[in-house]
Amino acid sequence: MADKTQQIRSIVKYKNRLNSIPLRKFNPTEMDLFFSIAAQVRDRGSETITLSFKQLQKLSTYHRSTERLVADLESTYDKLLQLNAKIDDGDTITRFTLFNMYSISRSKQTVSIAVNSRFKSLFNDLDQWTVFGLEQFVGLKSTYSKTMYRLVKQFRTTGFRRFGMDEFRYLLAIPESYKSYHIMSRVVDVINSELPALIPGFKLTPIRQSEIDYPGKPVPKRGRGAAIVAFKAVWTKETVSQRKEVTPKEERQKRGKITEKLPEWARKDYKPDIKPASPQQMAETKRLLAELRAKRTKK
Repeated sequence: MADKTQQIRSIVKYKNRLNSIPLRKFNPTEMDLFFSIAAQVRDRGSETITLSFKQLQKLSTYHRSTERLVADLESTYDKLLQLNAKIDDGDTITRFTLFNMYSISRSKQTVSIAVNSRFKSLFNDLDQWTVFGLEQFVGLKSTYSKTMYRLVKQFRTTGFRRFGMDEFRYLLAIPESYKSYHIMSRVVDVINSELPALIPGFKLTPIRQSEIDYPGKPVPKRGRGAAIVAFKAVWTKETVSQRKEVTPKEERQKRGKITEKLPEWARKDYKPDIKPASPQQMAETKRLLAELRAKRTKK
């Protein structure tokens, strides 16, 4: 039976293995819908969950019509069906998909989904994981930026990630037809225009063969136009305090609390620091009292 009472989550968390599966042909909207759903299936095993269209629209900041949403949900699942695993034991070939149940109801305006039990480990009992805020993810425009954002979040505590050219093409699902200059202008430049606003110190740069041939040395003119063989991403690595996963409820409670530093005298254990008056201070006090009495007597 579909569960309609689950807590809606804005934090995406899954096993790192998911980052090794390129989301080929997914457009930005389909990625947003997929990870909005992924945020909800965590720690739910293979049970069926149900989300309303309004919940999905809010999570993914979707602003199109209901019919268009249905079409986008359907196209998202069509592409998810292509993300399959294969087992070949020498005799039998078995393929299975990430989700084994996906139902869209136009009348109820809901989508119900269940994770295939074979893929449960991607979202349950996580030992090593990638975690990020859904709001930041859906705010990115490019699929390349969204993918790089996830990969950086996997290595968020290191501040560095190197990609070989083949690995870079594979993980970001870059068309085979793209030459190096296409990758620089349509992929790298776009990523560098979006991610620094979300990831402090982020920069993605190419590594050329000349840097490998002349490590730590000036590159001669003939080597400056050498082929790009890899890419490196650097950023300000996250600290322990930044890595804590804060739930929406905790965030609201944090915003609702008002903290005020009390003065020393208001503390329960406050003890005033009283020093005995000096002879000069005592004499001055007596003189002032005498003047006050004299004035009162004249009145």
